[in-house]
Amino acid sequence: MDILEKDGGICYLRLFNALAHSVEIDVYINGDLVEGSFVFGVFTEFWRIKPGVYNIIVKPKGSEESLYEDLLEFLENHVYNLAVVGEDKSRNLPIKFAILSDSLWHDTLRPNISFANLTDYEKNIDISLDNNKVVADLCFRDLSHSLEVKPKTYDISIHNDEKSLFDGKIDFEASKTYFAFVVFGDVDSVKLIVSDEFPIA
Repeated sequence: MDILEKDGGICYLRLFNALAHSVEIDVYINGDLVEGSFVFGVFTEFWRIKPGVYNIIVKPKGSEESLYEDLLEFLENHVYNLAVVGEDKSRNLPIKFAILSDSLWHDTLRPNISFANLTDYEKNIDISLDNNKVVADLCFRDLSHSLEVKPKTYDISIHNDEKSLFDGKIDFEASKTYFAFVVFGDVDSVKLIVSDEFPIA
């Protein structure tokens, strides 16, 4: 999908399916099917779009019944990760959109990383790299500020006030911009899904 007018502003949008317990979904923008059979943990490519307000609808694969619909505004010179979250029957959560916005412009000499909290825990999460807290009290459906890090492999720990949610490793390469999404995997487990794709203006 590329609906950028030649003399218009620039913004970028991609979709991310964070519905761990859902069937495949279809996504419509302004009435057009832009992503069909969209499965958990998958990103679309980044689309160049004209800044403005768009009608976005999520439906079960092949269905005419809407799961969720909203009008969303996208601003010039921003990069948007639009995540579809919620729909966990065991916790009675409705589907929502998480609009995760970042500036289009970054220093490309060192890696940059932004974290998104797409779990449904009532408590906020903290994130540490090599035992140093880098993100504190990140709310559900929020994106952290972009952090500049050294190009290396880090130990990463994610937790809330009650328990540890995730421990593992994360690798950063020079001249890349990363988004890391903290999401539910199986029941009562948390996954970290990392993307190093970023549009070039």
